This record gives sequence, structure tokens and C-alpha cells, in this order.
Amino acid sequence: MRIINLKDTNSDTVIASDIDWNYYLGTGTVWTAWSSDTSYAVGVIAFAYEYAEYVSESTSGEPHAVFKALAVIDGSATDNKNPWVDSSRWEHIGTSDKWAAYDDLLSTYSQRVTSHTVTIDSAGCNYAILTGLDANSVTFTLRSTYLGTIKKTETINLTYPQTSSTWWAYFFEPKKRIRQLVWEFPTYSGSALTAVFTTDTGEMVKVGSFKVGCASDRIFGAQKGLTSKLRDYTTKGTFYAISAGPNARDIDFTCYLTKDNVDQIEDLFSAQIGRIAAYDCNDEQESRTGSLAVLAIINNFTRIFEYKDIIKCNVSLTGVT
Repeated sequence: MRIINLKDTNSDTVIASDIDWNYYLGTGTVWTAWSSDTSYAVGVIAFAYEYAEYVSESTSGEPHAVFKALAVIDGSATDNKNPWVDSSRWEHIGTSDKWAAYDDLLSTYSQRVTSHTVTIDSAGCNYAILTGLDANSVTFTLRSTYLGTIKKTETINLTYPQTSSTWWAYFFEPKKRIRQLVWEFPTYSGSALTAVFTTDTGEMVKVGSFKVGCASDRIFGAQKGLTSKLRDYTTKGTFYAISAGPNARDIDFTCYLTKDNVDQIEDLFSAQIGRIAAYDCNDEQESRTGSLAVLAIINNFTRIFEYKDIIKCNVSLTGVT
């Protein structure tokens, strides 16, 4: 096991990005930085500095907090207050696309059509940690900031091999992709890491979180029986107005998977975290019963590394109806 100490990624560590600061949810419009002497209609979006920056450095950096006007706002200084302090007129709805991968939320994405290129300061670091990925591939290039020479480069395919049983599924079902990635690179006192994400033409590249950090030396190795758990920390009322009914069913089961496909199956469950979905747990060859088909959310996905290439997986589903 290694512990990776993350570097704070902010406006000083992002060197370059091909996403403009005023993009939000994949589109760029006439949205501009909030101004106290500007009038706004209901629903208009404006970009504001993070509150601490706004107070002390209102003319530096880029505004990346996204707000939506809840009411008509005139251009008077008394009516149009800083969005961070005027919650009656402004709603904080997210982070600009350029900075979304560097906040602390996995629900926000840095996104761009077809490809996305970003360079960040990686001095003193030796790991890149990416989560919430939606792309076909990523190419990493590490350069020395002193000499400009390339120290390491690698292209990583983020798509799982097609295993569809029908031609229709092969051509039309969504691609199954790797959603999180850890990349190790040499440590330099001055270095810059460039990542180029690509996907199919016209599709949207998404990056939920992109962090770099410095890992300690290996501190211990796991024995047989190590458990990796995927857990849902939301509640049924967090994102949906649905509560458990009197006959809501919870289903827990164990299955044995091979090492080659357990990551892909875990990703399938991970894509449903926080969402309500239908799960059919029937054995079609032997019996079918209505009690084994549920509308549920995933409580957890646990895998226990048993022996050689066989992984024991425990799945818990929490019913909502």
C-alpha cells in the first residue's frame, strides 16, 4: 500500500487549458463575470470569483463559481450584491467547465467536445489520479519545466474490449469505459504534466476529478482476503423524492467473477451509484419469481480476493418501492 498526498490544484497549478473560463455544461455563451452595476433577468447565469478571492483579489484570476439569477436584478449597487452573500437573488449551481475537474466534487465535470487538453504543474509529484472519466483514451506527457524535454509519455486506452453477443449491441450499445485511472511518473523539482483526452467525433469528453500528488514508499502489502468496497453514501431522499414503501425489498447476493472481468462489472455498478434502477436477480434457467425483481439503489459492491484469478463479490441492493 502507498499513501498519495494530493497537491492542491488551483489557478496557480493549472498552466493551460483548451476550455474557456466562461463555459458551463459543455457550452459557451455570452455569460460573463458578475458585476455589481449590471442588470440581470431571471435565469441568467453569471460567473463569480470564489468568495475569499472576491473579497481580497477581485481583479485577479478567473471567476469559476457559477450562479443563476432567481429574481430580476437591477444594476444598482444596493440591489445587485455579491452572489455569495445574496442567496435570495442568486443560486450557486456549479463550477465552470474549466475548473470543474479541480474542485472537490465528482458530480462536476471539465468537459469539451471530441477532445480536451490540459497542462498542470506537477513539480514534486509522481502520481496522477483521475476519476469520473468519460473518454476513449488519454495521453500523458511529462516535461521538464527547466529544459523543456519530455521525460515520459504514454497513451492509455480507456475502452473495454467489445464483448457484445449481437451485431446490434456491438454497433449501437454505449461503449464500456474505464472510469478511474492512476498513472505513475518520475518526480522532478520542476515539471509540467499534459493530459490529452479524446473520444468519438461530436461526443463530449468528461473529467470529474484530476489530481496530482506525491506517494510515499510502499508501507505494507495486503494478505489474502483484502476487501475492496464500492458504497453508496447518498440516501433515497438526497436526489429523488422517493421513500421506501411498506414492502420494499433489499437483495444481497454473492457471485464469483474472474479477475479479467471484475473491474468492468464493478464499473457497471458504479455507473448506477446514486440512481434508481431496476434489477432482475432471477435465475432464468431454473425459476423466476416476482420478488427477485426490484426497483432499487446500490447499497454496496464488495469484492473479496479469494484465490488466484477468482474474485468473490457481494452485492447489496436497497429497494425503494
